[in-house]
Amino acid sequence: MRVVITGGSGFLGKPVINILLRKGHSIIALSRTAEAYNLVNTEKSLEWINTSLEMDETCFQQIKDFKPEAIVHLAWEKIPDFSFETCLHNLNSQVTFFKHICQLSSIKKIIVAGSCFEYNQSFGECLESDICTSTNYFNWAKNTLRDFLQFECFQKKINLIWARIFYVYGPGQKSGSIMPVIIKNLQDGKLPDLRKPFNANDFVYVDDVAEGFSQLLEKEIESGIYNLGSGKSTSVVDVLRMIDKQFNNIETIADQVLTNANQPFKEMDAWANIEKTSNSLDWQPSVKMEEGIRKLINSIA
Repeated sequence: MRVVITGGSGFLGKPVINILLRKGHSIIALSRTAEAYNLVNTEKSLEWINTSLEMDETCFQQIKDFKPEAIVHLAWEKIPDFSFETCLHNLNSQVTFFKHICQLSSIKKIIVAGSCFEYNQSFGECLESDICTSTNYFNWAKNTLRDFLQFECFQKKINLIWARIFYVYGPGQKSGSIMPVIIKNLQDGKLPDLRKPFNANDFVYVDDVAEGFSQLLEKEIESGIYNLGSGKSTSVVDVLRMIDKQFNNIETIADQVLTNANQPFKEMDAWANIEKTSNSLDWQPSVKMEEGIRKLINSIA
């Protein structure tokens, strides 16, 4: 299949590209950064275009000539800046991009990276059928983009898949994320400052999410929302215990952190219901958290 991927040089973009290349797909990958040109590309079936989503006519013509059958949209600028200005810029540039893309008669499927933050749910199971009300600018921008794409794709008879991703971790993630911060603290002999250690999130390994996107692309499934998570929640303090055990084969640092915690209670514990995704794709996360953490530690060391 001929696929265009936005955000191709990002944390999720690289493993998605790798798995699609292994499966024989031809790819045009878009990236705003010059990093795309610095990547060693020995694959004849991969072409990089250095552009933002507000691409010029030359870039659009390259995509048009490629005759893509599918778009995998992973780009979102300046995360974790969720200010009005940043969200509005993202929304405007993505609407403009898709307004052009949906004109291409070759497009049969669009897959968009959504977010678990769209659920606005602090506790319990998150179902694709849940009604999600915008309570911040990020949710508003995501919901507005999805509404726009639902309209456009219906008009053009394009299969629209909205993949709501939960807390992805693994090699290449931002250094300010919770796991890399804990690992760096332990490497430096410092006690991690975990102010809300009892909060729990649905952590899912990046390669499992990449495989999910691969199957969302390849399988014939109905348009709609699909969760990509582990299906369970893990507390921050339990993440610390797993990391500490890999460093020291003990878990004593967690006890020290708990004595310093500013918040000795839980204000978040939500996870993905992945039944729809599993039934539609025959997909389940395969990387256990201990294994994923080990791979992350090795990538940082």
